[in-house]
Amino acid sequence: MACLTQETDDCPTTYSPTTPHFFKIIVNDTSKYNKIKIPTKFVMKYGDGLSNSVVLKVPSGLEWEMELRRYDGEVWFEKGWPDFSHFYSLDFAYWLVFGCEGNSKFLVRIFDRSCTEIDYPLQTPEEEETDEDSISTNSDHDSSDDARDDYEAYSGDDSVQILDEFSPCQRETKGRSPFPCPRPYKENITSSGGKAGPSARAKAKALQMVSSFTSEYPFLKVAMQPTYLQYCYLSLRSKFVKKHLSKTCDHVFLRRSDGRTWRVKLEQYETGRCRLLSGWKKFVQENSLAIGDVCVFVLIDNIKPLFNVIFFPTA
Repeated sequence: MACLTQETDDCPTTYSPTTPHFFKIIVNDTSKYNKIKIPTKFVMKYGDGLSNSVVLKVPSGLEWEMELRRYDGEVWFEKGWPDFSHFYSLDFAYWLVFGCEGNSKFLVRIFDRSCTEIDYPLQTPEEEETDEDSISTNSDHDSSDDARDDYEAYSGDDSVQILDEFSPCQRETKGRSPFPCPRPYKENITSSGGKAGPSARAKAKALQMVSSFTSEYPFLKVAMQPTYLQYCYLSLRSKFVKKHLSKTCDHVFLRRSDGRTWRVKLEQYETGRCRLLSGWKKFVQENSLAIGDVCVFVLIDNIKPLFNVIFFPTA
């Protein structure tokens, strides 16, 4: 209610928000890869209520534990920040809005260069490391339940019609090939007001084929997530990379069944995370990969290194 004229002296002249906010822009390598500073004025007003351990929460519900570094009146998000930045693919000119909700917890919203809020991955870093990449070797296969979890995370409307069945390969079997049958012809049918997505029937077929896949070579299975298609990188399970590739390996070759090959940069971070970077976007675009599709990467040469890539589409 507005103050009456005679009560002007008792009216507050400013309003203090119950959830104070600040924003930061990714402007250099330090804020992208190492740590990011909390504005000094914010620290002066609210810093006394912050413990050395804080939590960053994103709108999807995931929470990240973070350690603060205090030095000479400045406060930084430091320990835990590199993993947070890598997971959400923070890049230059991205900006983040932090809202302090109390008890050393911040709600963080992330905006890309278009000033549009990003789509947040639904898996935790631990799930990304253990489940999302669905790793298998010839002696250690994923269960159908584990593989099914990958698909359930990316369910869409029933808007894809498979016009041809997955059929057995029609070839002589003088030698075992790591390539299965070609991708089936498919047609996307978009319902009004919705986006074309994998149907239950398509997902079931892909799940069956992925679960039964085997090879004499080490291989891993990766279900395509929105971040892998939008932000130009692919996470690889670090245990697989460390076991089969050298620490100095900085690129891989991805080969399709028709022999076409792509050279892709491999980045092995000190945190243990491994990603395919430059070249991955081109591979995605030229193979028309979609959310929910599964790629099986078969390592047939760990010196070159060369992966044969097998596609199991769901859309």
